Amino acid sequence: MKTTKFTISVLIIILSSSFLISCDKDEDTNNNTSETRCYIKTTKTKEGTNEYTYTDNLLSLFSIFDTNHVSLGHSTLSYSNQILSEINSFDKDGNRIENITTEITNGKITRFNHSKYHTNGSIDKSDYYVCTYNTNNKISRIDYYNLSDSLKSYNEYNWDTDNLHERKSYRIVDSTFVLDYTVTYTYDNKNNPLYNIGINLFLSDVISKNNSTRSVFVYSGTPSISTDYTYEYTSKSYPLKLTITSSNNYIREQEYTYSCD
Repeated sequence: MKTTKFTISVLIIILSSSFLISCDKDEDTNNNTSETRCYIKTTKTKEGTNEYTYTDNLLSLFSIFDTNHVSLGHSTLSYSNQILSEINSFDKDGNRIENITTEITNGKITRFNHSKYHTNGSIDKSDYYVCTYNTNNKISRIDYYNLSDSLKSYNEYNWDTDNLHERKSYRIVDSTFVLDYTVTYTYDNKNNPLYNIGINLFLSDVISKNNSTRSVFVYSGTPSISTDYTYEYTSKSYPLKLTITSSNNYIREQEYTYSCD
C-alpha cells in the first residue's frame, strides 16, 4: 500500500498546492502581455521528477520517476467533452492501484467515485465525494462518504474571484461534525499552469488561477502552521523555481520546465 499512497499523493500535493499558470489566453488578467501558451512538462525535486503529457491541451498522463529516471508509477486521465471523467493510477509494476470516475451534470462534476485496489486486482477500499457549487459555479462544499453512504467529513470553500481564499474542514466526533482545521491562502498575480488543463477539481482539492504565496493552517487546539511559497519566474512570467518553507521547519525546492506554442 505504500506505493499506492505515494502515487496518488504526489498528484494530490501538486493539485492542492495551486502553484503555477493559466492556459487560457482569453482570460489572461494577470499582467502577462505575452500571448505565448505554455504547458508544464516536468517538475523536479531532490527525490525525482514528475512528467506531464497532454492530449488536446488536457493533462492525459502523469508519470513519477526517481533520481535515476526509474518509473515509480503513473496516472492516466480521460475526459468527456473536456471535463475530467476518469483517472487510473498504476504502480511501478503496472498494477492498477486506484480508480476515480466522475459523474457530470450540466457541465459540472457533481460526484467522484473512488476505489483503491490490492496488487492482485481486488478492491481494497471504495468511497465517494459529492460536490456542491455556489451561484458563481465555484465549488462551495465537498462531502466525503464511505461505501455505506455515511457522511464522514466535508470541506467548505470560500473564493475570491478565481482564487480559493479559505477552506474549512469538518470531521465527525461523537455523531457531531466539528471544525477540524481552517486553511487561508494568499496569491501573487501570475498565472497557474495547472489551471484549466482538466484538473481544476480533483476529489477534495481545487486549483486556483494564480500561485499561492502563503497558506496558514489553523488546527483545533494547536498552534497554526504557516507555509510560504517563493518563486523565480521565466521571462514569460511562468514559475521557474519554487522554494517552500514552513513554520515547522519544512523546506522543499522544485524546478519546472515548459513546452510553449
